[in-house]
Amino acid sequence: MFTVDNKFKLNQQVYVIQKETKRIDKKQTCEICSGVGNIVFKGYKMFCPKCDGKKEIITDSKMTDIYSVNKELHTITSIRYSITRQGNYLKYRIDGNKFNGRKITEDMMFSTMEEAIKACDDLNMFVRYDEYGEKLLKEMEEKNG
Repeated sequence: MFTVDNKFKLNQQVYVIQKETKRIDKKQTCEICSGVGNIVFKGYKMFCPKCDGKKEIITDSKMTDIYSVNKELHTITSIRYSITRQGNYLKYRIDGNKFNGRKITEDMMFSTMEEAIKACDDLNMFVRYDEYGEKLLKEMEEKNG
């Protein structure tokens, strides 16, 4: 017999952080159209052949994980401890349409909004070193309000 030391209890309300994989593009102004998006060729105005009218070209891109706090307060509906050949796992199920049926680990759940925000800031720290990553984080914050 053994005891499982879980951080949260059944029916406890928690804040959850979520992970999204996003592409970070490094862009530069198109040198053919000078960022206008079109050119005049033999008297005809047309989309720039290099940037296809987008005004910028992508010079590099990478995939990165970005973490944000789900603003809803969720209730833990079940707790499951599994012992497998690969290891032991403690996972929780919570209410809410976005997480219904998904198993959440303790490192993604927090008792307070402040703890959840701090965890996201720590996880997003390396993304903030990239100027385009910082721009992506600001866009996500504006979108999530």
